[in-house]
Amino acid sequence: MSTFFQFLKHVPSRIMIIILPFLLMGMVEYLERGTYQELMKWVMNHPLSMVLAYFVVGTLYLFLIALTGRSRLSFWLLCVCLLPLGAISGSKLKAIGAPYYPWDLAFNNQIMEYQAFLRGYLNVRILVCVVVFLLLIAILFHLFLRRHRIRFTWIERGIYALIAIIMSTSLYMDKPIPFMNMYGLYTVPWDQTLTYDENGYLFSSVQMLGFLQVDKPKGYSKKTIDSILSQIPESKSTNEKKPNIIVMLSEAFWDPTIMKNITFSRDPIPNLHRLQKTYTSGWMLSPQFGGSTANVEFEVLTSNSMRFLANLPTKYCLISNI
Repeated sequence: MSTFFQFLKHVPSRIMIIILPFLLMGMVEYLERGTYQELMKWVMNHPLSMVLAYFVVGTLYLFLIALTGRSRLSFWLLCVCLLPLGAISGSKLKAIGAPYYPWDLAFNNQIMEYQAFLRGYLNVRILVCVVVFLLLIAILFHLFLRRHRIRFTWIERGIYALIAIIMSTSLYMDKPIPFMNMYGLYTVPWDQTLTYDENGYLFSSVQMLGFLQVDKPKGYSKKTIDSILSQIPESKSTNEKKPNIIVMLSEAFWDPTIMKNITFSRDPIPNLHRLQKTYTSGWMLSPQFGGSTANVEFEVLTSNSMRFLANLPTKYCLISNI
């Protein structure tokens, strides 16, 4: 009973555990978007995504408190981890139109380029906002915790750890609490930038963690690839004149014979199959499908990457306006 009354005595201080993750979430999303207007636009248009982003920070905060038993240390550690990620993602988004993905962090992709991105991204306004945020947090800690240092019992830390485990699995796997199903949220496989724009940097990063572990295709090995390459005959051209290559792109045409458990009385596309057997043929992995496939056609026909063009849904709009 005395433990319970001791807990009630520190309830005002524990309210900080609820407030602080919300403030940090807002700051990280601000750094990723670059302006207050863009942040408020996201909050107003996608409030449920904002709630899940708050849950991400809150879950990490509870986990660190359960691990260290210290609320202030846990929050400062969280700031050290999340604020740089938000700034790096915002700088990358501004530079090449793509956020900072989990695999960028895991594989240290383009680490030198990010330094240049940050130098061009961090202006006085953003730096002032970061300093004001840190000062505000320091003032809140001073006002609420200067007299009563929060002491977390092992029971309380265990409860926080249990909550963190349940929340983390729910945010990542959508169970036991199906947040995405309840809120009607979804990812956009063919445009991950749109996923980050709608679901927020924090929650989208959790969603993308699953792509860090990609199953190895059956039979895939260096020996297999070398064997395939060795079967390709070397063609020595006796004519130095370069041929004209005609590229035909078709969105509607496809090979129905690739469908499993379906048979045909005769070959529906015999000419294509004859050409495939006679000449070089194969499969190509498209960076987009379902929607915005015109952007893939644009890249194939022009050799230009859409990452370096204006932020338009369809890049052909840019060409038509030139």
